[in-house]
Amino acid sequence: MAAAKKLPKKVNVKSLIVQPYGVELIVADDWDELRKYLVKNFKYDCDEDVEIKGLAGISFCMECAPTGEIKFLQFAQDDQTLVHECVHSAYHVLDHAGVKLTADNHEALAYTVDWIYGECKKWLK
Repeated sequence: MAAAKKLPKKVNVKSLIVQPYGVELIVADDWDELRKYLVKNFKYDCDEDVEIKGLAGISFCMECAPTGEIKFLQFAQDDQTLVHECVHSAYHVLDHAGVKLTADNHEALAYTVDWIYGECKKWLK
């Protein structure tokens, strides 16, 4: 199997509003830059809660104090991992929006993965 293609460098952290759900997803292609962004903007050091050593990507949620607002975060450092993490992120977004997924009702998941992946690829061009 060929090695995963590294994502091109541009801006390291970007906020997306996932449509049509209006849920914010913060994406990054560099873990250290995501950590700095979260500390600067939310006073949140994700290293206290998230173990990233050895991972090529991760998708997780955080609750912002004091508002309780939920932020969804995604990190991926190559194309294959980006697709993988987009599935997790789409599931988090849909779950937060109250969309129940079943074997008979997964079209929303497919469209949301497609939307997130497409937005990430536009950003990374």
